[in-house]
Amino acid sequence: MRLDDDGSGPNHNDKHHSRFTSYLWWYGVNLNADTVRYVVAPMSALKQGVRPGDVAFVMGNGTWTGAFVGDFGKTENGWGEVSLATAWGLWVPTIDRPWPTGPVIPDSVGAVPLTIIVIPSRY
Repeated sequence: MRLDDDGSGPNHNDKHHSRFTSYLWWYGVNLNADTVRYVVAPMSALKQGVRPGDVAFVMGNGTWTGAFVGDFGKTENGWGEVSLATAWGLWVPTIDRPWPTGPVIPDSVGAVPLTIIVIPSRY
């Protein structure tokens, strides 16, 4: 699992923080990774019909949570990046490392493998 803190929330000491997300609320505001459960899809998923706002189910850490596609990232990163709210919804703790690292999963927790299922809204 990789953590995403992009959007309208705090930067969590992340030098790669962006205040923008691919999905906007209907009133034009970017998502807040602290409060909104979303996944980051690789750009290549667009070719498979995945779009911002598509429903997603995220399984990991012995549980699952609902989310949606809220952002797109580099194709080479693949799947596995989720908002902080999604990680917390899976009961995965995070800590903010000093600048420029940003939020991470504590070493005591270790790697958290994920399964992400996305239901494309358009075919």
